[in-house]
Amino acid sequence: MGGSRLPSGGRGHLHVRVATVWVLTAATLALIATEPWHPERPTRSVLVTVALVAVLAVHLAAVLRLTGYRARVAPSTLVAAAGSAGAVTAIWILPRLSGFPVEAAGALVLVEAGGLIAAGLTGVRTLDAGQALLACLWSTALGSFLVFAGSLVAFAVVPDSVPDAQGRLMLSLEATAPDGYLALLALTCALAAVVCVVVPTTPRSAVPAPRG
Repeated sequence: MGGSRLPSGGRGHLHVRVATVWVLTAATLALIATEPWHPERPTRSVLVTVALVAVLAVHLAAVLRLTGYRARVAPSTLVAAAGSAGAVTAIWILPRLSGFPVEAAGALVLVEAGGLIAAGLTGVRTLDAGQALLACLWSTALGSFLVFAGSLVAFAVVPDSVPDAQGRLMLSLEATAPDGYLALLALTCALAAVVCVVVPTTPRSAVPAPRG
């Protein structure tokens, strides 16, 4: 995946690494901070925190793979994926602060569309189908996580955003998220793991050792 013209990770990749790690970590900490502590059910809060940290770890592993010095990933691939994921997150969350739907099918369609857009932009830029596929996978993974995190944080801090089902408020961080929103979490974890596997790399012997 990727021809000889594709660069290995460099300074630009390092900047992307720092920015992406910061965003993912901040989103995870926001989720944990807005998850209420239940003295009568302490195990639940601990398990939720452990699960979120585990998902973050998978994402950070993907970031390290994508931006490593041996990774043959074009800067435009990383930019297209991150930009598309950010746009998808804003498009889903901002108009719905006055009331999210109970089902997240629309969010799933949106993050998938964002992935296709990222793939198209990358394909035009690099003329490389492998890079386009990678942009699609990473954009969808990032978008799924950010939409999930943003939605649940909104439920916690913006009362009017909580989905209303059958005349009752049925979702907050004190309850279990509907299956549609949990599907976003499952999707992002699975795709981040796939990204870890498919990132193309240059053989170690062909890459000069980084200067200290």
